[in-house]
Amino acid sequence: LDEQAPVCLVMEDVHWIDPSTRVLVQRLIDGPSQQRVLLLLTQRSGAADAAGGPAFEVPELVLGGLGAEAARTLLQGAIGLAMLDGDLARWLTQRADGVPLFIEESARMAAAIAAQQPAIDLTVALRDAVPATLQDLLMARLDQLPLAKRAAQLGSALGRSFSWGQIEAVNGHADSPIRLATLARALDALVQAGLLTLVDEAAGAREGDGGQRSYAFKHALVRAAAYQSMLERDRKRLHASIAAVLQQQVSGLCSS
Repeated sequence: LDEQAPVCLVMEDVHWIDPSTRVLVQRLIDGPSQQRVLLLLTQRSGAADAAGGPAFEVPELVLGGLGAEAARTLLQGAIGLAMLDGDLARWLTQRADGVPLFIEESARMAAAIAAQQPAIDLTVALRDAVPATLQDLLMARLDQLPLAKRAAQLGSALGRSFSWGQIEAVNGHADSPIRLATLARALDALVQAGLLTLVDEAAGAREGDGGQRSYAFKHALVRAAAYQSMLERDRKRLHASIAAVLQQQVSGLCSS
């Protein structure tokens, strides 16, 4: 590829890198200096050290949190100018400590509260509603959507992304601890809330039409929050149901 044009290869969250990918990255780093390849690796602060992470000999750029102006721009994109008064913007920015996901999810929580209680003082309400940590904030966002939260838990056991066919099959399995009659509506609510993204939106598939649309959690931490909100016994039953569904699907492929 680099013989045709310069190449940029981006690898996110390399503190979770697997051995084979680590070898690939090292080969790229050690490759010929004339290669027109930009290798960009991202990892969380401290995560690599805690996990004995990838000690690649590459230049390092430490990214700080968003500044006040950038945070305000992000807030504006998330909830619009109508709701963005100065006090609210300053408070959310300080509370988030420049973390983009915290800023976005705080803003979405503000929008949800405003929709439910139009006359409320948002700044006062958010001081009581927004937790101090990102993990607790994501939990609170899921708690705002009780039915959709169950769909998020179901999807979280399948992975960072999953297809409609996968989640529908597990939802319909007799031993699954989560069985939703309105699964498609719950997933739509998660997409509307900005917690899931619809990967194959062009497919336009709806429940029962055989489409193969796919979903992805907006961030790995959203998936983690949904997964950790389940009881351990439900996780075990859910993984057993997923294994049974996969076994059935593989058996069907082999027989055909």
